Amino acid sequence: SAASDVYKRQALNAFKIVSKYENLRPSLEPSHAFSIAIDESKKLSRDTIVVVNSCGDAYKDRKILKKKLGVSL
Repeated sequence: SAASDVYKRQALNAFKIVSKYENLRPSLEPSHAFSIAIDESKKLSRDTIVVVNSCGDAYKDRKILKKKLGVSL
C-alpha cells in the first residue's frame, strides 16, 4: 500500500540520518523508531534530549539496504 511504502521510506531515511550523525548502523526495525523520534523531536525545544533504545545491527538487512540505498555493509 502507499502508506506502507511511505513508512518504509521514512525508516530508510532515518537509517541514513542515524548512520551519518550517530555512527550507528541500525537494523530496519529500530530505524522505524528512529524515524518517529526524529519527527516527534521537531515538536520539542532544541535543548530537549531524545533517547531511542536501539538493538540490532544492519548486517541482517544488508541485502535490502544495498538494493534500496546502495549501502554495502
